[in-house]
Formats: sequence, C-alpha cells, structure tokens
Amino acid sequence: ILRTALALSVITQRPLAVRNIRAKRPKPGLMRQHLACVHAAQAISDAQVSPVAVGATELHFAPRALRAGQYQFPISGAGSSMLVLQTVLPALLLAKGESEVCLSGGTHNPMAPNYHFVERAFTPLVVRLGARVDMDLRRFGFYPAGGGEVQVRIVPATGALQPFDLLARGDLQHVVAEAVCAAVPKAVAARELDELARLTGWDRSAMQQLPARQHEGPGNVLLATLHYTHVTELFSCLGAHGLSSEAVARNLCQQMRDYQKKPEAAVGAHLADQLVLLLALAVWQSG
Repeated sequence: ILRTALALSVITQRPLAVRNIRAKRPKPGLMRQHLACVHAAQAISDAQVSPVAVGATELHFAPRALRAGQYQFPISGAGSSMLVLQTVLPALLLAKGESEVCLSGGTHNPMAPNYHFVERAFTPLVVRLGARVDMDLRRFGFYPAGGGEVQVRIVPATGALQPFDLLARGDLQHVVAEAVCAAVPKAVAARELDELARLTGWDRSAMQQLPARQHEGPGNVLLATLHYTHVTELFSCLGAHGLSSEAVARNLCQQMRDYQKKPEAAVGAHLADQLVLLLALAVWQSG
C-alpha cells in the first residue's frame, strides 16, 4: 500500500495521507526499509513530508515536482533495495529525461523481489511499454549483512507508455539454472544444482554457479529462469542455516510446479503484482 501510494502521489502530484500504518503487526508502524521508500519518493519529487521515524504510524506526503536525475538511495543493513526501486520506478518512467539510480542494501531478500527477478522477468515487460530499464549488479547483498549495490538506468518512453495485452505465456523455450555462494562453501551450490537436475531432468552440465566474492556474503541463492515465448519467469530460493541444499532445490521445484499447474495464467503472482501498476498507468496515459 505504501509503495504504490507514494508512486501514485508523485505521478499525479496529489498529496497523500496514510494512517494506522502496519497497525496490527507485532512491530507496528514504519520500518527502516519503509522509511527508505519514503525518502526516495521525497527525493525525486521535492515533496514536503511530515516528521517520520521508525515506528511512525501516520504519514503526510505532498509532492511538488517530479525530477529526473542522478540519485543514491542507501538502505542500512539488508533492507530490500528492489522495493525502493519499485517505489520510484513508475514515476521516473514518466519523468522528462533519463535517470541514474544507485541503490545499496539487500539485493536478494526473503519476502521481496530479488535483483535477478527484476532484471530478467520485469524489465523486459517495461521495454514492451516503450521505456527501458538497464540494471547492473555491482555487489550481492544478502540478509543479514546487506551491503549490495545495484546501478539502474531508467529511460522513459518517447511519448506516453504504450499498453499491451499479455494473455498467454506461450511455449517454454529454454531454462537456465544457477546457484550463488558468497562466503559459503561451493559444495553447497553443487549439491543444490545436482538435486535440481535430479528433480527436473534438466541437463546438469548446462547449470552453473554465478561468481560472487567472499566479502559479499555470507549468502546463498538458487535461481531457475524459465523463458517462455511471451514472458520470462524467475524462481528462487535462499539458503539458510538448518536448510539443506536438497531442501533448497525441492522448495524451488515446488514454486515452479505451482506455476506450471496453471498454464492459463500468463504471469505468476509476483510478476503480476509488479506489472499491474505500470499497465494501469499506460492505459491511463493512452486515454
């Protein structure tokens, strides 16, 4: 609610008031990653914002002018940098000029889209809207250390965003399986890929470990990218203490099976969640 509301406030230049923020959560109010989203939206819109801090349950936000430019949005710890990007991207796609955004914090987080999902599954659909988003992963950032860095170039469409129909995923063209281990034994990734190959029947020789430096961890993630005719989906599972490599692979396979059980769905739930706002804006702009 907060991220979408901030994006729409900046785009429409209408003030926003939010009350009872996360009121029923064990720790109610804004958390650090939410504050990062508020400050990012404030930076690109020169907004007036009510005093806010961790735990605040009320927010007043009044944007003044959307501005393209060069921005740096750091998040302390391993807060999701991709959720901050999700907040500012819709507005910057409608700005008058290109923007360069440097995000630091978490790049592969539980309960948030990771870098590879956004770069491989989401940004190709932005291109179909007539805009472009170029992403570069400079450094992995895993929970709890964080410290990741992503550089993003946002190029708005020439004219209005162009809506499009995405009614079917099409045929499966090819798959890519990868594992990342940062400050984690490489044998962990090898076991994950071995189990994934056993469960799926995919060619083990075509799977790979992505390079990661030791100081980018500790962290581990298993990725499976499925390229269909009309859409790309990415599934992932993070390694964790007490979770075996084989369990990571099984969890990933279950995600893929759940998606493949619904062939009538053009996109998965997570991609739909990110895409719906941009498609709505494209329809709005087209009149």
